[in-house]
Amino acid sequence: MILNNRKILVTGASRGIGRAITETFIQKSAKVVGVARDFTAWDEFPKEFSPVSLDLIQLDALP
Repeated sequence: MILNNRKILVTGASRGIGRAITETFIQKSAKVVGVARDFTAWDEFPKEFSPVSLDLIQLDALP
């Protein structure tokens, strides 16, 4: 499956399953917008990845 620059939103993209899904989508030629509270587990971000630091539990802080 090749995703050919499709944009995909992944929540929980900083670690675990969310990060694995993010990395898989990037390998399949997708552009990923990743949402997570903390991205310190990443050393650097691939150019196809746009991190968004956001805590979805704090609804008052959402833009």
